[in-house]
Amino acid sequence: MSPYHSIAPVINAMSPEERGLLHLVLCFGDSLKQKYGESLSRPKFLAKWDCTASKITNLFQVSFQEGMGLWDGITGRDNDYGKQLDWVISKVLVKSLKLAHPIFNQPEHTHSGALLRERWICEKLLEAMWDKLPEDAKRELAKEIGDLLQKAGVDKAKAAKTIETITLGGLT
Repeated sequence: MSPYHSIAPVINAMSPEERGLLHLVLCFGDSLKQKYGESLSRPKFLAKWDCTASKITNLFQVSFQEGMGLWDGITGRDNDYGKQLDWVISKVLVKSLKLAHPIFNQPEHTHSGALLRERWICEKLLEAMWDKLPEDAKRELAKEIGDLLQKAGVDKAKAAKTIETITLGGLT
């Protein structure tokens, strides 16, 4: 099912003012209030921006695919991947996984800084998943990884050592 067919009934059920406001948010993001201010509280002004479900769906697609997401655009994090990763770490992972906030030795706006943050996120999610697995599932997963290593041409002894390390020490 296309995104249009999923969201069109919701958009079509909106009032012209609601569709107009959604259209404006998707077009202008966080600069909307600065650009139109008090006009945003006037129904006639909003209705003037009314458009079809198809156009709104296309704007959603552009926002999610070409931007870094609608919410990032509204909050001023768009086109700043490292800043987005920092936000996920601070506002989501540190709290949900009950971890200390990491200190990175590279700024978030650099390529190396973004890679450090990606690696940290992957490691912490893998650790959390691994800690919750029953021991038999850990052994099964380690065996599957060993089999994949052997199929990829890794020496059998090295694959066995990897299985042992994973089983005793953890996935990361």
